[in-house]
Amino acid sequence: MNVTCPFCQTIISPPQKMRKWLLWICQECHNPLWIQMQGTKNRVQPFNNYTDVRSILQPNSIGAQIFEHLSKYIERIPVIPRIGQKLLDTIQKPDVSLSELVSIIQEDPSLSMTILKMSNSAYYAGLQEVKDLLTACSRLGLQTLTNMAQVYASQKIFQSQNPKLNEQFHKLWKHSVATAHASYELALLVAEPHPEVMFLAGLLHDVGHIVLLQILNEVKSPAFTQLIASPPLTQEVLMQFHPLVSLLILQKWDIPDEFAVLSFAHHDPTLTPMEELRTQTHILCLSNLIVSKEGYNFFPTTENIVFLQHPSTQFLNLNDLKIATLRVDLTDKLEAYFSSLG
Repeated sequence: MNVTCPFCQTIISPPQKMRKWLLWICQECHNPLWIQMQGTKNRVQPFNNYTDVRSILQPNSIGAQIFEHLSKYIERIPVIPRIGQKLLDTIQKPDVSLSELVSIIQEDPSLSMTILKMSNSAYYAGLQEVKDLLTACSRLGLQTLTNMAQVYASQKIFQSQNPKLNEQFHKLWKHSVATAHASYELALLVAEPHPEVMFLAGLLHDVGHIVLLQILNEVKSPAFTQLIASPPLTQEVLMQFHPLVSLLILQKWDIPDEFAVLSFAHHDPTLTPMEELRTQTHILCLSNLIVSKEGYNFFPTTENIVFLQHPSTQFLNLNDLKIATLRVDLTDKLEAYFSSLG
C-alpha cells in the first residue's frame, strides 16, 4: 500500500516485506523515513526529533555540492573481498566446523599469518607457541574468528591511493575496529541478545566519513579547497553529514536496515524510533565515546566525558566499576588486535 512522504508529499510505494518495519530514503527529498507494517496498512513517519535535510541542502551550499557527487562516490566504495565474504558466509552456518574455516583461511597467506600471530599474542597466548592454523583457530574460538573475519574483510574499504587520505582512513579504521570491540563487550555486559550484531555495527558506524573525505579532497571546488584548509570546519561538516551518508551507504549495500539505523543514530540515540533498537543504539553511542577516551578517536576532542552522567550509561544501568573494567580489558585486547593486524 502506498504512503506519502511527510516532508515533500511524494507518493512512496514501499516493498512488501514480512517484518514490522523498514527503512526508506525518499528519492525526492533525501530524508530517511521508517515505515511500520500494520496488517494491510503502512504507516510512514520521520525519525524522532529529525530536521528536514533540505534545510542544509540549499542551492550552492556545501551540503548541496556534497550531495551532487554523493551517488558517484558511494558507487566507488569497494566491495568486501571474496575471501572475507566467503568466511563471513561460512561462519554464519549453524553447523560450521573449525576445519572448514581453516580450509578457507589457508587460501589467504596474509590472513593465515594474522591469525597465527593473534593466537600467540600476550592476550590469547597459552603455555606453548601455536604453529598450525587449526590449533590457532581453536585457541581463538569461533566468535573471535568471526570478528577477525569481519575486520579483515572491511580493511579494503578503509584504504586510498591518496597518501593524505590513507592516513586519515587508517585512523578511522582503528577507531571503527575499537568501537566494534567495545560494542561487542558492552553488549555482553548488559546481556544484549545479539552481541555479534553490535560488533559489525561498530565496524561500520562511521563509514560515511570515507565518502565525505573523498568528495572534499578529490572534487575540484573552491568551496571544498577552502574547507579542507580549515580542520575545524572540515570536522564540523563531517559531523553534520556523516550519519546520513553512512545510512545511505549501508542501505545501498543492502544489509539489514538495523545497521543503517544504528549508524544514523549513534551520536543521538533519541533519534531511534524503533523500541527494539533503543538498547543497541545506546551501546553504540557509549562505545564510540569510550574508545575515543582511550585514544582511538578519529577527531581531536577536548570534551571532558563523565561516563556516569551520560544518558547512555544511565539507560544501560551501568556503574563506574563496570565501565572501568571494560576499559582495561578493551585496551589489552585492542593492543593484541592491532599488533597482529599491522
